[in-house]
Amino acid sequence: MGYMINQTVFDATFINKKDQFKHKTNVHYNLFPYNTKDQSDKILADFDGILGAFFQEIYSVETPNNISREDIIKEICDNVSFPENSSNRYKLENILRELYFADDHSLKCNNLNTFKYISCAKNVSKISEYIVSTICDKKAIIASLLHHKQATSNIMDTLVEKHLPELSEKSTGIEYLSLFPKIKELFTKDLICLIENSNTEFSDYIQLISYYYFFYTSQVILRLNEFFSPGDDIIPLYFCMRWEKTSQSRACYNQGWHRLEDLLNEMFSHAVLLEMLNQTGLDKKYSYKDISDEYNSSDNKQKSEIFSCLENLKAKYRNSYAPEDDFEDNSKYAPSSYGKGNVEELIKEFHSDIMLQFEKSSRKRANEAFQKGFFLFCKDNFLQNRKKNGLMLVLDEEQLVLFTKIIIGKRNKMRLNELFDEFARRGIGMDRQTHECVVEYYERLNIIEKKSDSGDAQYVKGIF
Repeated sequence: MGYMINQTVFDATFINKKDQFKHKTNVHYNLFPYNTKDQSDKILADFDGILGAFFQEIYSVETPNNISREDIIKEICDNVSFPENSSNRYKLENILRELYFADDHSLKCNNLNTFKYISCAKNVSKISEYIVSTICDKKAIIASLLHHKQATSNIMDTLVEKHLPELSEKSTGIEYLSLFPKIKELFTKDLICLIENSNTEFSDYIQLISYYYFFYTSQVILRLNEFFSPGDDIIPLYFCMRWEKTSQSRACYNQGWHRLEDLLNEMFSHAVLLEMLNQTGLDKKYSYKDISDEYNSSDNKQKSEIFSCLENLKAKYRNSYAPEDDFEDNSKYAPSSYGKGNVEELIKEFHSDIMLQFEKSSRKRANEAFQKGFFLFCKDNFLQNRKKNGLMLVLDEEQLVLFTKIIIGKRNKMRLNELFDEFARRGIGMDRQTHECVVEYYERLNIIEKKSDSGDAQYVKGIF
């Protein structure tokens, strides 16, 4: 069976018990982990609490209902032999309390394995579910974590972990679409690089996960804007360093946050439209390009059926699901201008219709709420207000050093130009002035090795 909207499936998703149309997402086409409710008090603006939820999602385990410090300590000490009339048991109990427990019912996270036992807020778990679904090779990461545990665990760690409550298997959550295999491969590689290095701080993991959350989500937004363009090539967004001067003629202004900012307003429209287009009753998940490709490879009869199906759905949307009567300022849908048989023009105009009703009807508040969480996250982590230049994407010293360490890895050094290419592979574009700013910073760290002034003859030393 080829592509076709199944009206029964569509109605079950979008028409409620009162026979009213409701804009829905994440039923058959799971794109973003956001909703349209007022989330002001639940938005995850920083990732300080992410590691517990992240490792629980990696291992597919639930946080235990209860951790009793005293019960665990008693159980450990009951299984240890002590000299008669010695105070060793008392001393061990105090050591365990001090090193491994934050309070009566929670652990201190002093190694990666203990993060699985940390209670997490629902919003943190939801974002972790999204990150792990989209950009994690779970098997490769678990194998690295197991090797790391075997290499770094001491007797005390092993003793405590042996007596912690057994973790139950996590119920299956939303499986989000993974649209960029290249990002998944890079994130897995970079995370394993951190796991394998004994000097890695927990904050390094948080920084890495935070950036890749931004990286993947921003690439999805940019790709949606291209509709039918092929491939999964990365589109670098240009950053500057937090401390450098900028102007509106720079790439960090024209090809940075300003390139992404306006597209945030279209996230919900794309998520709704793709959900509508995937009411087929089939297991296959159709992107815009998938629909176009299947249409173009069909015979004339099938093309006519697909086109009529989409055209009828679009007409229903305008006339019944989101009619002009809902608009608050007497606005009207633009006269249809797509060519008969041009499925790409039809879908683009359909998207414009959805955008218009979000702008002109009371539903605009839902549209604003959908994008708010991602915007606030970006604002708190990667944006800096440059006054007349507005918000711009920036990296601070800690982020620059972290990615420099990860990219060079275990090598002694790397060509400077190759290093900048690797930043671009990770979505971090830099123009010439930012390159110079970064080189100056590397020189202050004394990690630049020059054979001449050309980028091909300059090296950056490894700093792991």
